[in-house]
Amino acid sequence: MKRESRQIWIVIGVFLLWAVQLGCMSVERRQRLAVIFFDDPPISKVKVGVDGDDSEGEDPVLQLIYKSSHGPYMQKKCDICHESENYSLSLASRLRLPKDLICTQCHDPEMMFKGAYRHGPANAGHCFKCHSPHRSKLPRLLLASGYDLCGRCHTEATVKGMDQHRAENGDDCYSCHNPHAADNPKLLR
Repeated sequence: MKRESRQIWIVIGVFLLWAVQLGCMSVERRQRLAVIFFDDPPISKVKVGVDGDDSEGEDPVLQLIYKSSHGPYMQKKCDICHESENYSLSLASRLRLPKDLICTQCHDPEMMFKGAYRHGPANAGHCFKCHSPHRSKLPRLLLASGYDLCGRCHTEATVKGMDQHRAENGDDCYSCHNPHAADNPKLLR
């Protein structure tokens, strides 16, 4: 009985020491620790550059983890996409416009959709099916890459000649297909 009690006090003591240490850490150290436990930790408190380089001023550790970040998110201009009123709702519920219209307020659809054939989800404004709205470990805010992304909708059963596709290009769908629009059927480049 005494041994179990002693072990409990040791665990409590270690936890309290850890909590005190955490409380004394700088914001930057806490963020680095958060990266270990969370996929999308809070953004750095370091001042962000406004010259178009979205990652300038971000914590160097976070720069190594995330390959792309949305400019307004990094510049803490949340009100471009989100309403600042009604804090009882989640940020996703406080979008200024419906999800299918929000991206085209800044991103010109005429530039993204050049071509006679358009990718259905992209054309319908379902950008979040492929892109993260804030940051990603992949370029262009992608949620996944290659077939890991495209295969969410285009399963092997629905793609003709999948074996031939993979034999020639591996899982790199973008080497032959444009993800937004193209002048050729099946969005071929």
